Amino acid sequence: MMIIMTRSIPPQIRAVASGMLGGSCENIDSENITVTREGNVFFVDLPTLIQDGVPCTRNLVPFEEYIPVNYSSLSA
Repeated sequence: MMIIMTRSIPPQIRAVASGMLGGSCENIDSENITVTREGNVFFVDLPTLIQDGVPCTRNLVPFEEYIPVNYSSLSA
């Protein structure tokens, strides 16, 4: 996972998750991504969806997902 901070005002932070999905029918469920925080540690959950009823390959499929991170309550 990589972190990107924009040069905008106020700055925006995004986590960039990348990896491989298990086949052509598996996708990141972008609407249900969650970011939780414990202290100064952020946890990102990337759920996946598997499409039913369509032909699938079992080839690994690369993905990259940009996830906004709310950091406003962190102290400097």
